[in-house]
Amino acid sequence: MLKRFLSLAMLVAVLVAVPSPASAQPPPQQAAPQGSRPTRQTRGLFGGGVGDTSQSLMLNLSFGGVYDEDLTPGGRPPRQDGTGSANVDYSFGYEFGRLSVGASAGSSAHYYPAVSNDVILGHRAALSASFKITEKTMLSVNQRFSYRPHRVTSFYPLGLAGEPGLGPVSDPAFDPAFGITTDNYLDFGTTVNLAKQVSRRGSLNLDYSRNQSNLTTASGRQVFQSLRGGFSYSVAKGLALRAAYGRDFRGGTVAGQSRWRTQVIDAGVDFNRALSISRRATLAFGTGATAIDNSGRRRYFATGAADFNYEIGRSWTATLSYRRQVQFIDTIADPLIGDSVTIGVGGLLSRRLQLNSFVGSRMGRFGIATTGPEFRSSHAGINLSVAIARYLAINANYSYFTYRAGSGAVLPVNIRPRMDRQSLRVTLNAWVPLIVRTRSANASR
Repeated sequence: MLKRFLSLAMLVAVLVAVPSPASAQPPPQQAAPQGSRPTRQTRGLFGGGVGDTSQSLMLNLSFGGVYDEDLTPGGRPPRQDGTGSANVDYSFGYEFGRLSVGASAGSSAHYYPAVSNDVILGHRAALSASFKITEKTMLSVNQRFSYRPHRVTSFYPLGLAGEPGLGPVSDPAFDPAFGITTDNYLDFGTTVNLAKQVSRRGSLNLDYSRNQSNLTTASGRQVFQSLRGGFSYSVAKGLALRAAYGRDFRGGTVAGQSRWRTQVIDAGVDFNRALSISRRATLAFGTGATAIDNSGRRRYFATGAADFNYEIGRSWTATLSYRRQVQFIDTIADPLIGDSVTIGVGGLLSRRLQLNSFVGSRMGRFGIATTGPEFRSSHAGINLSVAIARYLAINANYSYFTYRAGSGAVLPVNIRPRMDRQSLRVTLNAWVPLIVRTRSANASR
């Protein structure tokens, strides 16, 4: 055991000395609802106080133990083991007149003796640029790359991490050893956006995106392309009418996976503002529709999203999120069509003690046929973090995850149609800012 942890420590030293060009930029966050207060305290002493930076290099280390139990009938017996991880992330952002550029890169190393004797590596990178063509026209381009292992939660997402409106509970207490394998896959994508303000209330948008995943276990690649254009008209503060149309295509060379063509009719209402009954409560929602074509068949599906947030005290936030969506996942043969609900509560118990918790569920079916295989998943977790100092903290995470896939569902290699699992993980975490260059107060943004 000691020899393995020393090997991991040596790998960390190499990563710090030569930062690999590879850490994905965090998913973009939705603009704060009208009337919300962006300066609310949402984290404790640990990892705080960096502020707005133009360049940063961060090192995160984690060592501890995990108790993992497979509750599925016939599953593996409970196991207790050590766990260790290291993450190095570099990012920068600058402006040159009408041109703005930004990038982030990094690598991660995880060690789970219960899963594999190998150190599991992951690499991520992202590059973005935007150019102000005229005072009312903006062109933006984003490129991202990742090389990472499969995880069970990738196949049954609950709309948690990165979703707007979740605030401090957007990072669920989830043990990464759940369903992880050493089979990596390469994923990279490009997005291009052209936005033009045509009047004081009206704006036009044209978006193109392409994503490709090279799957190791499936010996092939999956390609997803999308082209969409739309018009938005602001009726009042926090209220807009939206009309958009798009075409999506999903194909590739993976055996047994069909080609899908999708028409997206994104028409409806966008509401995003604080409620009049309380300044602490905000509500955001949107509606739309999707038509899917496959082998001459076409089906229409209503889609939508809603987020309700309520601020409690100085740092606590309660959230409720709902999603109705048609989703393509690169390792699943058919589209997933279903509904998901997530509830979260998080905040500071004291200056050094932070608690985050959530529970979520999703249900739906594979494919567009009304008789298609059904799926159901649930996920709950609680995370307690105690800050020893600004750079050192103890974390205790409990997570429970369950899913069911109906008979006939085409699942990725090594993914079982049923799983019930719980995990308790206690770790000592170190956060080390190696390079921090704060943006000057008079710098353009």
